[in-house]
Amino acid sequence: MGIYFRDPKVQHTIYSAIGPFYGYFQLIWISLLVITGVLLLDKNSLLSQFFVLDFYSTLIGKYMLIKIAMVIVIIAATTKHMIVSLKAHGRLRSQKEKLVSRASSLIIFMLNFAVVWCAIEISKQLWANKLLFVNYINFHLYHFFLLIIIFYNISCVTI
Repeated sequence: MGIYFRDPKVQHTIYSAIGPFYGYFQLIWISLLVITGVLLLDKNSLLSQFFVLDFYSTLIGKYMLIKIAMVIVIIAATTKHMIVSLKAHGRLRSQKEKLVSRASSLIIFMLNFAVVWCAIEISKQLWANKLLFVNYINFHLYHFFLLIIIFYNISCVTI
């Protein structure tokens, strides 16, 4: 929204009114992403593979670990961003709070692109190994949720 409203007074008025909504909105979308990701892993019988040590030496296993690590960082950055936003709600943020908020937004933004790239690479590997049994509607819904969060983060980076 910072792109649309350049005047700091207008930004402050708008953000003070709807600021917490953004945090809750992002929390809901991250929860949906984690749930759909776990459902896709379960549907493709990949959850059980995490208990097999040989799985981690495969390309699919490596991409899965990278993707899970990035999702954990995204969740941590989202949590930090939301905590800072809720603590500063109704008052002007300090320089440190602005820096933490913008840095976490940027981290979330960049990592979402990397997560989409990892998801595409995982799906390529699953198709190559004939392991992908999920119907394409569920798979595309998962990527649709990821893209919504990416576009949402485009507006949050300037906050």
